[in-house]
Amino acid sequence: MAEYTAEETLVIEVGSEYVSKSKPYKVKSKIGKKIQGIKKIVIGKGISSISESAFVDCASLCEVAVRI
Repeated sequence: MAEYTAEETLVIEVGSEYVSKSKPYKVKSKIGKKIQGIKKIVIGKGISSISESAFVDCASLCEVAVRI
């Protein structure tokens, strides 16, 4: 499990452990437990959806950006 500091930004891209391995690419559910302390998440190109509970337990999350 990766550990991050509260100041870091996490970029979630196709091919990362947080994304399904086949199309349509989707951010997996309940990744929040693995990325506690992250303040900003950037969703990379090619990801078509985010699971409803993906960021549960991300109390520090302030911003989610999407690359177009």
